[in-house]
Amino acid sequence: MSVWEAMEFLNTLVDDSDPDTDLTQIEHLIQTAEAIRNDGHPRCFVLTGLIHDLGKILWPVRRAAVGGGRRHVSGRLRVL
Repeated sequence: MSVWEAMEFLNTLVDDSDPDTDLTQIEHLIQTAEAIRNDGHPRCFVLTGLIHDLGKILWPVRRAAVGGGRRHVSGRLRVL
């Protein structure tokens, strides 16, 4: 899976703990990376901002929470 494919998969999830749920996950990642770039930080920081939420897709799916087309991960993440 490429980084972009991981971001696209992340975009199918909703993290109920995110305060900015009006944004898609990809929009949030790009917005974060762009803000870091605009602040003049090194490129490695910009990359970190871009991928900072990709760990969410590594959490195991709790099978008991699957239902209604939504999948909860770690109690707070669900598939659209």
